[in-house]
Amino acid sequence: TLPRDAVYLAFADLETFYGVPLPSVRGDENVRFPVEHGLLVSEWYRSRVIPYVEPRVDVTGLPHPFNTPLYVSECYKAGLMVASTNSNLFEGQGVSPQLRGMVWVGHPSITERFGPESVTAALALCPWIAKLDALPEEGHEVSRELRFAIFGRAFNGAYEYFNRLGMRDAAQLSLNLARSISDARNPQEWNSQCAQLAGMWKK
Repeated sequence: TLPRDAVYLAFADLETFYGVPLPSVRGDENVRFPVEHGLLVSEWYRSRVIPYVEPRVDVTGLPHPFNTPLYVSECYKAGLMVASTNSNLFEGQGVSPQLRGMVWVGHPSITERFGPESVTAALALCPWIAKLDALPEEGHEVSRELRFAIFGRAFNGAYEYFNRLGMRDAAQLSLNLARSISDARNPQEWNSQCAQLAGMWKK
């Protein structure tokens, strides 16, 4: 659910190492590697790494100390959206990011924290959710937390959007789906809920 032209700003090393299956901004690879926000303070990272992974944003000659809010601001000045799995990376910009599937997306043009894009992006995750198996009733707490952080949160965003519009049935279904994914007990349940919500959204 990463917007194709957005700057991908990573919150954790795990994201940085693996990247995502999108064409690079140079067009010579099929993997997009993100900018690691925790390394933005390092001059070697800004001068040697960022020009390679994200050459669209020039950070040379900018004031020190350099930090994440300053980098996000430079992305906005370049007319680019910024996407991250952590909404805290957008603080201090006067812009509220919008939840779209697995990521938060920020840009001055975005005015709603939860919008129709939140629903579309959440539903785009359904084919991946269909690949999940049930977890044993005991243990696996970390796996449950990850499932919620990766998938469940997206449908909580859909709930917020539907609830604001007064679409109670769709809102409740979105909330139930988020809970089903987090509980991880019944794949048939969350797959059925995905299909029902997709049908409601098409209407």
